[in-house]
Amino acid sequence: MVNQQSGMAAIQSPTPSKSCIDTGAVLDCVRLERPTSRQRMTLHELRRTEWKECDQETWHRVWQAQLENLPDDDRSEFMMITGTLLPIWRSIGGEDMKIYRLKTDDGQVLLGCKLESREMAKFRKSMALDAVQLAAEDILAGIEASESYSLVEGLRIKRRRGMGENRIEVATRGGSTILDNLVRLGCISKIIAYQRRMLVPVGSKGVDVLGRIMAEYPVAE
Repeated sequence: MVNQQSGMAAIQSPTPSKSCIDTGAVLDCVRLERPTSRQRMTLHELRRTEWKECDQETWHRVWQAQLENLPDDDRSEFMMITGTLLPIWRSIGGEDMKIYRLKTDDGQVLLGCKLESREMAKFRKSMALDAVQLAAEDILAGIEASESYSLVEGLRIKRRRGMGENRIEVATRGGSTILDNLVRLGCISKIIAYQRRMLVPVGSKGVDVLGRIMAEYPVAE
């Protein structure tokens, strides 16, 4: 293939399909390999680019020109997200969602997910790393004043009236992984109206639980 805009050549090869996070649909994918890089995309995304099939003679001429113009050294920059990744897996959202094990020149071993530099802004926004951080006491006071707060991963903390008293609920549209993680952080799991709901304990223990929740799921807005 040759890109009609950049004039660069690439080899198209099949690669495993992936599922759409929103709909669950299976998306057919391909990989474009160039002398110094490779890129994975869906067939739908490929059709929207300037990459077009060409005859073998044209491709060989362009490919050879690229090889002859390669620098002696090539350096690229990427980021590694390490630690407990499962609770924030959906927030990472990188192009190459794989776990890598790397060893630095000084012997440090890194195990985590790789992100390209261009993907960091989106990741920081999804994790609310640039947002104003509120203390658990501030959140509790706001909830008592009927405020609600959105957290990353689609969580929302709000006041809920139930069984004759006001309770603090952590509402989520996530699956069992997030629910189980909230229980691990100290939430109480209750079945209310045939739905599993996460409630924060009352009293001083509730402040500690809120603090642990916000440490893992920061305020998004």
